[in-house]
Amino acid sequence: MNDFGTALTKFRKKIIADISTKDWNKDKVLVLIVLFLDETGIKIGNKQYANQNGTFGLTTLRRKHMTFKNNQVTFEYKGKSNQMRHVEIDDVQLAKLI
Repeated sequence: MNDFGTALTKFRKKIIADISTKDWNKDKVLVLIVLFLDETGIKIGNKQYANQNGTFGLTTLRRKHMTFKNNQVTFEYKGKSNQMRHVEIDDVQLAKLI
């Protein structure tokens, strides 16, 4: 467990460094995905399910699923098992990055 705590501390430092860069490189995009997952617990999604079933997850969400209002991002979409999902992101920094 101690090793995990040490690794987690290093990982968090890397996240802060990567998200703070001005350039939108691969590392910054991956960090944004990790932060999004951590904030929302949203399922990853699958292109095949999006195409066949019209259900979505993090990797298949579209702009039409998003609304921005007062530094908040809201996602409304059909997720796993055709359940309508309503996900709000109140974290201002994360909302701005999205």
